Amino acid sequence: MFKDGTYKVSELPEKLFVGPELFYCGLPDREKVFTCAYTDRNASYLKRFTFGGTIMNKAYLCIPEKSRILFFAPETPKILYVRYKPAPHQKISQQTCEPGQVEVKSPKTRGRQLSIKDISSVTAEPTRGWDEKAATTKIVFV
Repeated sequence: MFKDGTYKVSELPEKLFVGPELFYCGLPDREKVFTCAYTDRNASYLKRFTFGGTIMNKAYLCIPEKSRILFFAPETPKILYVRYKPAPHQKISQQTCEPGQVEVKSPKTRGRQLSIKDISSVTAEPTRGWDEKAATTKIVFV
C-alpha cells in the first residue's frame, strides 16, 4: 500500500526498490480486514475492506484520486480518536468512533462519512494533543 492509495500484489524477489512512498507492506491474505480513513476536498471517510482476489503486479486504487490517507491499519481498532483542525466558531474539536460499526466491503467502495470538517489526525491511541477534559462526542454511523 502506497501513500496515494494504490496497492499491488507482487512476487517477492531477492531485491526490490519501492521508494519512500510505501505506507504498508505485508503478506497477501484474502480475508484480512483493513481499516482506512481518508479525506478528499469535501469530506473525510472511514471504511473497512478486504483486498480479496488480485492480479499479480497490477496497480489498484483503494481511495479516490486526489485523496490522502489519514489512517490505515491491518486490523480493526476498538476506538479511533479524531482531532479536528481549529476553526472559528467550532464547538467540537475532537471525537471518537468505533470502526467496528462500519461494514466490511470491497476496497473500491467510498466508505462511511466521518466528517465534513478538516481533520488534523486520526489515531488508534490518544495522542499527545488529545485533551481528556475537552468535550468529546462519539461519531455514530447510521
